[in-house]
Amino acid sequence: MHQVSRYIDFSVDEAMAVTEWTSEAREFYAANIEEFMVPETVTVRTLLLRTSERSVGEALEIADSLLLDTVTEESFESLVDQYSEDEAGRATGGSDEKCFTRPDRITL
Repeated sequence: MHQVSRYIDFSVDEAMAVTEWTSEAREFYAANIEEFMVPETVTVRTLLLRTSERSVGEALEIADSLLLDTVTEESFESLVDQYSEDEAGRATGGSDEKCFTRPDRITL
């Protein structure tokens, strides 16, 4: 049994020594490129304005008034803290740590 194990070790070591790993890796990658593709993702942050105590039009007016030309992460967190009617969202700055791939749709 020991001789078989030594023979296997020798054979594997010999095969490993003569293999050109860079070209093997490139060839494998080219033949299996789909396996290495990572879909584009986006992270979503939300600011909830309820319509149970106001009309949809009023909520949209508020949302439009909050739009900025450039929204940074810090400025959005500030808007969430001031205006969001979602306690959990307020605690996380509007982030629920979910990422979506580009084809996904977010339904409200």
